[in-house]
Amino acid sequence: MYDTPQRQELSMQEKAIITLLSILMYLGAACVSAEGSAKQRYLNPVFDAYNKVSNVVYANKFNAFSNQREALTMRIFEPKNDAELKRPLVILTPGGGFVKHDDNWMDDFGIELAKAGYVIAINRYRLSAGVGTPELFFNAVSKSVSDQRSVIEYFVNDNNDGNRYNVDLDLVFVGGHSAGAITSMFVAYTDASDDIPESLQKKFKEQSLSFVSTEQKKEFTIKGVVNMSGLIIDLALIDVGEPALLSIHGERDTVIRFDRKDAGFAATVIAEHVQKIGVANMLYVIPGGDHLTPADPLACPECIPLMKRFMFNKINF
Repeated sequence: MYDTPQRQELSMQEKAIITLLSILMYLGAACVSAEGSAKQRYLNPVFDAYNKVSNVVYANKFNAFSNQREALTMRIFEPKNDAELKRPLVILTPGGGFVKHDDNWMDDFGIELAKAGYVIAINRYRLSAGVGTPELFFNAVSKSVSDQRSVIEYFVNDNNDGNRYNVDLDLVFVGGHSAGAITSMFVAYTDASDDIPESLQKKFKEQSLSFVSTEQKKEFTIKGVVNMSGLIIDLALIDVGEPALLSIHGERDTVIRFDRKDAGFAATVIAEHVQKIGVANMLYVIPGGDHLTPADPLACPECIPLMKRFMFNKINF
């Protein structure tokens, strides 16, 4: 279902648009470091140190792939010696094609965002055998969506039991890279009014997933979504009035093309859709970047500043 389409050469117009977007977005990121001596929390590094807590169990769930119940864990980053009582929560889900994990993926994001004042949770999710068919893909997605939702539920429960992490549940951001980005867009944009394929609905029900309407009161508010090298299966999942979106994608990504519009829709196509319906959005196509570039701060030093700028704007909107 998700085999790589043959790469086509970009037209001169497409290259010009990408170059212009890249320059504008990079200049916006550069402004982060030019704010002057008065550093702003959530935009600049305002803490020198951070705390990291590893192997926090957020749920225990059965995984048919491993044929056992699994303790699902996350790593939580927060500023050290922070007196703020209501802090934005950022949930990041790494990639891995739904089939593999690493204990350190995206930790550099956790560190840099914590120094800017955020609370960050980077979660592991239940793995799957593969995603080579629609059925396998929907099976993998349903588990990862359920698991990211459980991370949110963990913090909702914590908020009702003393709020150990001092998070503001009206300032929740979800995001990730590749499989994690796909997961995050499902979590943020799927609601009861959406037309979901019957086979995916079945998988969601197997995971006891239900979706409320946009009018129903939630215990949390997702303010924004960070899509790095991801795709969405149906543009119609993103409706008017839904959370803002930041998409970062490599120009030379051969796993998921940045302009993909068959068997899923990627960054530039999503950006066109959300722009038409009035959903706040930012798009950055990394010149020469590949599939992994958005999640690698060494390869894309502007990516974390862009993410901070995006969230800062939504926090102060």
